[in-house]
Amino acid sequence: MVGVNIGDTLTPTPWAPEKIEQALAQARSSGYFSCDAVKFWHCDASRILPTAQQDHIRKVMVHANNHEMLSVSNWRAWVEAHLSPVVGGLRGQRVHKEIFLAVGNEALAPWHVEMFGRKLVPCMKEVYTALQQTGLSDRVKLVTPLEMSILGASYPPSAGQVAEAHLEVVSEVVRLLVRIGSPFCINVYPFFAREHASRNFVLFGPDEGYTDGEGGCLRYTNMFDAQFDAVVTGISKLKDCIVGADQLEMVVTEVGWPTAGSDMADKESARRFTAGATLASIKGTPLRPGRLDVYLFELYDECQKDGAAHEKHFGLFDIGGCPK
Repeated sequence: MVGVNIGDTLTPTPWAPEKIEQALAQARSSGYFSCDAVKFWHCDASRILPTAQQDHIRKVMVHANNHEMLSVSNWRAWVEAHLSPVVGGLRGQRVHKEIFLAVGNEALAPWHVEMFGRKLVPCMKEVYTALQQTGLSDRVKLVTPLEMSILGASYPPSAGQVAEAHLEVVSEVVRLLVRIGSPFCINVYPFFAREHASRNFVLFGPDEGYTDGEGGCLRYTNMFDAQFDAVVTGISKLKDCIVGADQLEMVVTEVGWPTAGSDMADKESARRFTAGATLASIKGTPLRPGRLDVYLFELYDECQKDGAAHEKHFGLFDIGGCPK
């Protein structure tokens, strides 16, 4: 399944729902990517429902952001005010929608961990209690997207291991996800490791790659597969202390390639990468063959993002609505 991130908080003119649907329809009709899911960076029903209610959308992910982990004191009230209207608006639709609530984003990343790391698990538990209190725990799956720095080792994929500095928090996250039946979410960005491999390897091009696994039984020909399977391995190794860790469903909540602002950030590379990531959603990876949920990052450029220049150019469409 292929979904797409829709970020509308860091743009001067957020797209109207009609423009979002027009872009998604254009992507589907052109064969660029088929959109079966949407992921919003907020939980505002008025902005979410017009898109989420479309028949082609089967999964909807909404967010309680990092700063809300610090500022919200009553999660039941937050759920009732923000999440309940989303759930209510998706009730009785012709096509059943799976709903996910993401608490935070990359809370253990180097740029976030000091402020949000220790708050993540207690906050997730509070939110899940609020879901139970409001009768939504059977309707909404609670998740949190993490990123590759949770690993202390990632090459080869069979060496994947959770970093010692993050072991306690990641273990608690995994334990909670196993208990409540939610998937483990990871953001995967070969773009940020492009200097460590050939162009073809990071862009899903023809590449001999390398073998891994017992007896060299697994072949890796692209970095996406290698990074994802390193995470699978690292989380699976927690099975000795967390029963079911090796069986957790894995979801890629962000994957993308910028079109400007840095070396190898161009439209042709982005198209090649998007095509490869879309194919990965169908075939899976060496360790997890079969269909995989992948959320492309992102529908359109967020031109007010901070950081390096390329951060403003991850959109599949430019801010005006033209496909790249």
